[in-house]
Amino acid sequence: MERLTGKELVERFGTEKQWYSFKRSGKITSNTRDALIKQAETEFESVEIVKEGRSNIYVLDNKRDKIIPKQDARIGKNKSTITYTKNLDLLVVLALESASWNEKKDIGNPQTMRKWLLDFKLISPKMFKLFGLRTFDAKLEEIERLKEDGVNSFNLMTNPETENSDNVKLLNDFIQYSNELMGQLEATLERLDKNNIINLLPVYKAKIVDADGKFQVTELPPNVVAELSDKKRKLLEKYDVTEFDINFLHNKKEVIEFKQEWKEYLANDVKYKKKHLPIIFYWKAWAMFMKSTTKRTKSYLLKVAGQEAVELFEEAREELFANNKVEYVSERAKRLEKLADRKRDKYLGRDDREEKDELETMLKGKTVALSHMNKREENFNKGYYELLFSKNYISAVTELEEQYKLTI
Repeated sequence: MERLTGKELVERFGTEKQWYSFKRSGKITSNTRDALIKQAETEFESVEIVKEGRSNIYVLDNKRDKIIPKQDARIGKNKSTITYTKNLDLLVVLALESASWNEKKDIGNPQTMRKWLLDFKLISPKMFKLFGLRTFDAKLEEIERLKEDGVNSFNLMTNPETENSDNVKLLNDFIQYSNELMGQLEATLERLDKNNIINLLPVYKAKIVDADGKFQVTELPPNVVAELSDKKRKLLEKYDVTEFDINFLHNKKEVIEFKQEWKEYLANDVKYKKKHLPIIFYWKAWAMFMKSTTKRTKSYLLKVAGQEAVELFEEAREELFANNKVEYVSERAKRLEKLADRKRDKYLGRDDREEKDELETMLKGKTVALSHMNKREENFNKGYYELLFSKNYISAVTELEEQYKLTI
């Protein structure tokens, strides 16, 4: 049994930020206390608070044989049920700590999150290319390649009148499900930055036309980025479209009008230091570099993955990387199936009787009016929706995952 004062509890189980906060105020906030107790519970089976006079004493009992991972706040009540975020933490840290990473010539250069996914070996080169497909025709070419490779997903839709748009709509679903990886990696990097493992620096870049009419890539200053963001927000409201619409619903009238005005604004109306700045397009990139010492890194691994992960980090990093990669790929496949099932349930599990009647009528092959499930589209993708409402939709999505997933 061990008895610790508040100061000793923070010294032993707290982060640098928690320790500096305690030194400054001499107090432990309720949120910090909860975090410290959870951390202490990774080493002790019992942690109790005992009141002694005006102070608290923390009684730690039944020391564990091995330190266990702290319960992950990312997986719990009202939290995300994505199970592989710990794997992302480990895979990124292991990559950054590797000798081959530090020998990279372009280390520290700002890159898009899509490129970081590839560099951290969290997506395959095929998936990287898929994320870059922007036009309807480019996606049709990719679908033809998949068919030639024996992918059956697109043969499950049988309406020849809308075959191309049905196929692209299915591929767009898969891209949308997979796109969340960029946000998940960004959250992982922000978490590592917050824990002083890395420094993460957002950078905005643009492709412009210079005074000689040549294309150049330049970094955008914050005031120009703020102006662009405000203008885009106003245009989205003007045409009543969303980011999803402009990324996936290319033929929608309002999307076409939005893109035309946005393109003209970028080309003609952006100024920097009172000079015209003709932008073709711009994007957000991130620069990062390792900040922590090996000791600090091991402390973080201990917190998120437990003693066994630290031991493997010290003695068999390749094994630790391989184990986490296998788990990440497996859990990612389960996550994709869940997303596909959720979309299907979104339409099949409705309470609105009128919409259900419409859906049933459509499945009988009759002509129906557009319901809100497809009102954003100019054409009613009958083949796609027939697939969506059948059990084959999930298998079609999981077959695409098999084509694009990482090899182990």
